[in-house]
Amino acid sequence: MIRNLTLMDLFEALANVVWTSAFILAFTHEILGKGSEWWGFINASYWVGGIVGSFMVVLITGFLEKRVGYMIALSALSMSLLTFFFAVNSTAMLALWLCLMMGPIYQIREICQETVLQDVLSPMERAKVMAARVALLTPWGALTHLIMGWLADRTDIQSAYLLGAVLYGITFLIAILHPQLKNYQYRTGEKSSASQSS
Repeated sequence: MIRNLTLMDLFEALANVVWTSAFILAFTHEILGKGSEWWGFINASYWVGGIVGSFMVVLITGFLEKRVGYMIALSALSMSLLTFFFAVNSTAMLALWLCLMMGPIYQIREICQETVLQDVLSPMERAKVMAARVALLTPWGALTHLIMGWLADRTDIQSAYLLGAVLYGITFLIAILHPQLKNYQYRTGEKSSASQSS
């Protein structure tokens, strides 16, 4: 389970680069044909959506606990579809609404995945595994910006967003094709760390 969640994080980190300020600014100018003020609107709408998503998780905690694996997969699929529609869209207002919708979806996925990671690890394993993940994901995060920046420079900004949609789709496939994750329910107090971590 830990390996699959980490693999999802690797693909998603590459996809997430398209939501950095530089990429959104380029997309706003080149595809939407708008000025910097719309770049600010789109950035703000995503963060507003993220705040809404955090409150949603608090309100539907009981629901999520029984379907956490499906929610992680559904969030990945939703991010893939919304990113695709964002990439092929040239209407500024629609782009704004798509970003607003992504905020709650991504926030729910992040909270669910982080909670699963903590749930499947015993207290003795937690610090070591989390440190190993940070050691892997931090340099990879820096490399992802170089990769996506190179792609956007060699092709165009729209291609980078389309690749992001594909990468989110891959994380969906990893989640949905892994029964242990797909059917996961919180098992605090009755975990078997050896089997869960495999």
